[in-house]
Amino acid sequence: MGKQTRISGELLWDAQRETFFITNQSGRYSRHPDRGAPQMAQVARHFEEGGMVVEVRLIGAP
Repeated sequence: MGKQTRISGELLWDAQRETFFITNQSGRYSRHPDRGAPQMAQVARHFEEGGMVVEVRLIGAP
């Protein structure tokens, strides 16, 4: 088993597109600039490995 990690953000449902998506924004931890595209893609891969496909939507990322 790999190393444990924590990345905060939001898991939301897009009813119009009928899909779940994750964002890099968190009410508690969103002040840290370390959740860019590479980190969020890894989070999405972990969801997929668990059987849940999610879309990544970056907020405020360069």
